[in-house]
Amino acid sequence: MKKNPDYLTHFSPEGIVLLYLHSISLSDWETIYSLTYDDGTLPDLAEFNELYYDSPFITAENDSTLIYRYFTQLETRPENQTDEEVLVELSVSMGINHYTVVYGLKKESSMWKMDILDIM
Repeated sequence: MKKNPDYLTHFSPEGIVLLYLHSISLSDWETIYSLTYDDGTLPDLAEFNELYYDSPFITAENDSTLIYRYFTQLETRPENQTDEEVLVELSVSMGINHYTVVYGLKKESSMWKMDILDIM
């Protein structure tokens, strides 16, 4: 079955972050690729898979899926938010520990996408 990214144009930035983390947990490289913002330097899928899989970034993102799976807060941050860019904050509290990660998203073709290329 071919995946159609047009279904994602109605997803909120928070929904895209959750789909991204879910795709990491499934090792669904095709979906991760389709959720990645293309600033003109996005390589083809095969090169992206190699870059993504061979980088320490994948280990950090796999850890994020474990840490944040029971998130207690998920929201866009209002500061510096525009119609084309947004920051999504994901937090979890476990006992006395509190963890937060912030993801940047940019709009591309009416769809929010993860701005992760520069940190890979």
